[in-house]
Amino acid sequence: MRCLLRGMPVFDAAAIGKRVRDARVSAGLTQAGLAEAAAISDETVSRIERGAYEPAISTAVALANALGVSLDALTGRPSARRSAGLARPWCGASRSAQRTSTRKR
Repeated sequence: MRCLLRGMPVFDAAAIGKRVRDARVSAGLTQAGLAEAAAISDETVSRIERGAYEPAISTAVALANALGVSLDALTGRPSARRSAGLARPWCGASRSAQRTSTRKR
């Protein structure tokens, strides 16, 4: 089961790949340059950009750091919601269920 956010998969490999490619081009980096900066292989960068590989969170963090962008920018998650106090869970229980599960018994 995939986690959903507004009916869309949280991690859409093709969309993340496009964002990585766009950020890389904007930064003036080659795939090899990004791979070196993120300490991953050229092939991994290529596969991510093509949408053939859904990066692990550690890889996504390394890419975001190398590109100078946030994880929100790579995943397409609007960061303004978090700053407005409107962030919702990516998946799993609703807020009321989360409040219930954190109560002391």
